[in-house]
Amino acid sequence: MTLEVDRLARLAGLLGVQPGPQGSFDWGAVEESLGSRLPADYKLLYGSLPDGWIREFVRIIRPGGAGFPVPGLEDMRVWRKDGQGSFPYPMFPDESGLLPWGVGPGGEAFCWLTEPGDPGKWPVVAADADGTRWRTFGGGGVAEFLIEVASGRYDASFLGVDLAARGPVFRPIVTQAPRRLGGPRADYYARLRHDREPVNEFAELRADLGPGPAGVRPVDWESVEKKLGCRLPSDYKAFADTYGPGTCCDIHVVVPRPGKAHDMFGLVERVQEQVRAADRRAQATRGFGRREYEPPVYPEPGGMISWGEAADGSVFGWGPSGPDPSKWGVTVTSPGPDGTIGAGAWTYFGGQSFSSLLRKRPLPEQQVMIFFNLGAWAGGLVFTPDQESSP
Repeated sequence: MTLEVDRLARLAGLLGVQPGPQGSFDWGAVEESLGSRLPADYKLLYGSLPDGWIREFVRIIRPGGAGFPVPGLEDMRVWRKDGQGSFPYPMFPDESGLLPWGVGPGGEAFCWLTEPGDPGKWPVVAADADGTRWRTFGGGGVAEFLIEVASGRYDASFLGVDLAARGPVFRPIVTQAPRRLGGPRADYYARLRHDREPVNEFAELRADLGPGPAGVRPVDWESVEKKLGCRLPSDYKAFADTYGPGTCCDIHVVVPRPGKAHDMFGLVERVQEQVRAADRRAQATRGFGRREYEPPVYPEPGGMISWGEAADGSVFGWGPSGPDPSKWGVTVTSPGPDGTIGAGAWTYFGGQSFSSLLRKRPLPEQQVMIFFNLGAWAGGLVFTPDQESSP
């Protein structure tokens, strides 16, 4: 244990904190629930350091009480099963599977690679929030990894981060209700990194689809946006006024039609209730609900505003990343094991607009690249309008 204590002292010195007991935790029950021992340095760090962000890059997460899942583990299982991201390893408890121990401000994952043998020798693996970029840390376990992060020496360029320029070295988190962990952040989408700004491709989409059906009634956008409390992207408004509700490839697009079928507000409310139901279940089973690194949904501040869904239950929406809706990317959530998105996996495409995503979304039988790579597809786009409901 001497080596772990030495690493704790080095890390605490870099963070500018005094190590000391941070409350009791039944590690025996946790390890029995997991079916595996955990690294000694992780348990010592968790029990001795205050909760907080290191270089605004990583935060140690609680593994869950006896019988509760590790935060993030089930989400990653779903992503991998659904073909999202590019997972290079299996998921725990499979042999040499990934087991999360930390999280980044944008949903980045920090995991152990649970190789057979001594848990103290498990490598640390970091990944971006989409599960597309991965990096194995070759310098040791969690303590050594955090020392490299705190010192600014860790090369996080594969995530677009320069740690040496980030500060503070440590920002403690003080919550009034520590088991709730604060709930989703209003700036969730604003903090997510993406490589480019979304582009309005409605003109190209209209050329692909051809003219809209006859009799489509323009939406009263002034009333809609007043009700929502925000403006909506112009490509979506142009699409709704031209085509109305209907299915484009395999995405069913809804439009604002209060009191009628295929209404955007109806989808927004349904998504909201599914997330609230999942939150209530979490409160009842584990004692706390959603965490600050989980995405908000409308009408939560900065929450996803839904505009469509696929036959498999996936929901499409915008991630409001700021006051300008032309810069909102698209967020996609797949249903969880219970069939609702409240327990599903979320992916944010910050560089894709409503119109650009529709132009790239393939039908399952026409797919030539994995959807979450958003590759081009063979064949023309098809739009099937919904049957208008009576006034």
